[in-house]
Amino acid sequence: MNANADEKMASPASVEVDVVVVGAGLSGLSAAYELTKRDPSLRVAVLEAKDRVGGRTLTTTLKAAGGEDVWDLGGQWVGSSQTHIMALIQELGLEVYSQYDKGKKYMKLGDNKIRTFTSIPALPFWVLIDLYFLMRKIDSMSSQVPIEDPYQCQYAEKWDSITVEEFMQQQCWTAGAKEAADCLFLILGGADCSQMSLLFLLAQTNAAGGTGAVFDSSQSGQEFKVKGGTQQISSLLAEKIGKQNIFLNHPVMTVTQDDTQVHITTTKGDVFKCSRAIFTTMPQQTASMQFNPCLPAEKLELFKRMPAGYIVKFIITYQTAFWRDEGFSGEIVSSGKTDLLLGVLDATSPNGNPALVGFVAAKHAVKWSSQEASKRKAAVLSAIAEFLGPQAEECLDYVEKNWGEEPYTLGGPGCIGGTGCMAYYAAGLRKPFKRIHFGGTESATAWCSYLSGAVQAGIRTAIEVLHHLRPQTVTQEELKQTAYCPDSAQKKND
Repeated sequence: MNANADEKMASPASVEVDVVVVGAGLSGLSAAYELTKRDPSLRVAVLEAKDRVGGRTLTTTLKAAGGEDVWDLGGQWVGSSQTHIMALIQELGLEVYSQYDKGKKYMKLGDNKIRTFTSIPALPFWVLIDLYFLMRKIDSMSSQVPIEDPYQCQYAEKWDSITVEEFMQQQCWTAGAKEAADCLFLILGGADCSQMSLLFLLAQTNAAGGTGAVFDSSQSGQEFKVKGGTQQISSLLAEKIGKQNIFLNHPVMTVTQDDTQVHITTTKGDVFKCSRAIFTTMPQQTASMQFNPCLPAEKLELFKRMPAGYIVKFIITYQTAFWRDEGFSGEIVSSGKTDLLLGVLDATSPNGNPALVGFVAAKHAVKWSSQEASKRKAAVLSAIAEFLGPQAEECLDYVEKNWGEEPYTLGGPGCIGGTGCMAYYAAGLRKPFKRIHFGGTESATAWCSYLSGAVQAGIRTAIEVLHHLRPQTVTQEELKQTAYCPDSAQKKND
């Protein structure tokens, strides 16, 4: 569904409901849907700062070989092990299709050599051995990091005091292995490894099921795409919730709570009163709002240390999938040291319209974004042509999305935990503050920063709220995934 197709609700001067959800992305709408599904009598309002639903998902229409078709400019991949998003896709009656990965792939590192490979990167044997042991080391270490609270790991303080960059310098004995790993982690977070806490990376890896699940397109992380695009998931949820309950163009300004209610005031001056509130906005955006009483210090400290990554995503459509005809998968992996590309994949639609999708990230994206639009496009096409040949420059359409410039998002694909942040991670992200609950994909305990994590976090916050407002609708088993886990030392926070 096109971003501008969502209805924009009229502004009320004041409204009183049972629950206010802040954020109409996948996590917020999942929370609102779960609430209304379990008890249709609950009055729920969803506030969204933007003029559309979908958050970090965004589907757009482009010229295609068959006329027009749709592609995702935001989060798009799902996988069979991502149970929360897959269940929701099925419930909504949507279909998925496989990410194309048949054929040879390209890789280019700092030595400027273009290599082709199939399943195993075409690197010197000793580099492959070094890379293999690095990934196995990361898997071994990540398995020691508790997903619910990474700081309970016995090595937490040590691992949170060094960056991923420093860790790789200690572990890798070949420059090629370090460079290849650096490229993979850059794709994962949209930030340089020098900005990322080692403990944060380990926690994220464990929450996804290991490095294989994260990076192998034939497994979980990039296994499938959604027919018709992922933004329609939010659009369909909005329809089920009732668009009259969703208020677009309503940035939150102040949040006041007492023993009985939460009052949320938007920049329009509208006041929303509720018994419980759920915030699914990105950490730094939440921190920019004025809370009275003030958010706990552990939350504010964490939010300061979790900036969003910086990533630009582009889609290029073609008349033919010429790379497939020549036996290539369309996949390109580059360290970015000799050109701006980070990664490229086949993006041919389920209707058979050929396309490529790619990314520019971190410092390369910042520098590249300062150029004129025509020069940015030319640079991307030229970079791809170096791998796929001159046909890569003969495109039908081209579009890019700079998530660093997206209002109220200011980055992506997710947030990055810097050194020293993980001591505040569990309480800072998930612990309720009086009558306010916190969701968003960053707070997930499975597939954090992915679409599935957004759904899981939304459901969790809904269960927490139902625990207070409609306790008969939740089970003790469901509470185990919340701040009110019966086996946890954390107690009900009224």
